[in-house]
Amino acid sequence: MLDKKDLTERDICTKYITPALTAAGWNLHTQIREEVQLTAGRIVLRGKLVSRGTQKRADYVLFHKTNLPIAIIEAKDNNKPIGQGMQQALTYADMTNVPFAFSSNGDGFIFHDPTNPDHPETELTLAEFPSPALLWRKYCLHKNIPDDRQALITQDYYSDGSGKAPRALLISGMNHILKLRHGRHFIDRFIPSFSNASELDNFIDPESTYPVVVTTSQLMTTGVDAQTCKLIVLDQRIQSMTQFKQIIGRGTRLREDHGKYFFTIMDFKKATELCRPGLRWRPRPNLRTGPR
Repeated sequence: MLDKKDLTERDICTKYITPALTAAGWNLHTQIREEVQLTAGRIVLRGKLVSRGTQKRADYVLFHKTNLPIAIIEAKDNNKPIGQGMQQALTYADMTNVPFAFSSNGDGFIFHDPTNPDHPETELTLAEFPSPALLWRKYCLHKNIPDDRQALITQDYYSDGSGKAPRALLISGMNHILKLRHGRHFIDRFIPSFSNASELDNFIDPESTYPVVVTTSQLMTTGVDAQTCKLIVLDQRIQSMTQFKQIIGRGTRLREDHGKYFFTIMDFKKATELCRPGLRWRPRPNLRTGPR
């Protein structure tokens, strides 16, 4: 018989942690994801040469339902203390806006519970892992979600089958949508009508075979997810820090399969003077989908 001390971290997950989760009532196929990539690693840019730092992965993410993560679990091998992974779990929980964190070495769990401020960390046996119902009640307590709002919070949003998250476009911003002239592949004139919003998708479609150019940065303030935008040209004064962040933030999307690791700002009006020292944008992990 194998000594528990000889098992790898992955063995501990397979033989002890996952069985404890399923015994507590967590659905292996719809509520549990393992080795979830939170970041692909910090991008290091030297001129136009790009390299990646260390990836960050959570050993487990638990979901109340698809698109609603509520807990992070970090596992360690049995040679390490049961709480060895807690700081890592708390870091990942903060990154993903998840309230509950667990650490385990296969002997049991340390549970970080912000709903119990007097004793935020509790040691549990493997058999004492919280059920989905209990952790959801604690989640609602922590987030101040009343009973009559829970159905609204947990309802499914419309999916078109593409696997992409829904995108909202503000109607007031549609006055800045520019039409694609297919002969020249330039977006070159304003469309005053909301009914022509479909042309916006031609601009932001990563699979488009032609590059496109937009003639106003105002387009970039509408919540558009332009993942492959590599150049933002500023040719007007921008005096609102909020508007500046919205515009520049469109360039921070990454799309590695299309060679998008960084973007360039071409500033003719000194709008980038709004960049205060220390201003940073942090990529947010994508936990919008549940287990596959």
